Amino acid sequence: MYTNIAQSPNSILEHRLADDGGLMWLGKCFAAAKGYAFAALRNGTECWYGNNWPPTPMADIYNVDSCLDVPCTGDLLISCGGSGGKFLLYQRAPAGSATFVTTTQTAFGTYGNSACYFHIQGTPALEHMVESTTSMTVEQCAGLAAAQNATFAGVEDGRQCWYGDLPSENSLTREPTLNNCGWTECAGNPLQNCGSVSRILMYELL
Repeated sequence: MYTNIAQSPNSILEHRLADDGGLMWLGKCFAAAKGYAFAALRNGTECWYGNNWPPTPMADIYNVDSCLDVPCTGDLLISCGGSGGKFLLYQRAPAGSATFVTTTQTAFGTYGNSACYFHIQGTPALEHMVESTTSMTVEQCAGLAAAQNATFAGVEDGRQCWYGDLPSENSLTREPTLNNCGWTECAGNPLQNCGSVSRILMYELL
């Protein structure tokens, strides 16, 4: 994954992810930067990536706090750069490092308003559950829910998808923040958060 290292108002990396009209978030940019040493975000929508850092001439460096005031268009809880065109720059952590950036996207397709729930193991969270140890993503779970016109879709422990209309009051307790859900990589997309053990990231039909 990537760790934050520097900020700059200049074009500091070689490649830019083409604007596809979609929403920007860290996972999307990091996926585009796969195989490169650096990734950078600017203005809430721009994603740049490459291997050439530091640039020539050297870019201006800013305190990280001045580069966190523009939220990602696809995840309003996470910064995608600062005002004045400042980049938020990340460097890929060494192989095997435990350092990573955690981000929870707040909307997928027609599902949004994400929340975290504690789930009592061995009890149903919603009416339906699908499990995949190789391909689970939040989009896949939202798609399963949409196919049944379900009101809720939730991901748990990196591999489970729950969906339905009636969350179980006996099985679920809402946590105060999304951070309580921790971070477990989705089996089908390691850049996405799919909840954690006994913690469901729940999305609601918008």
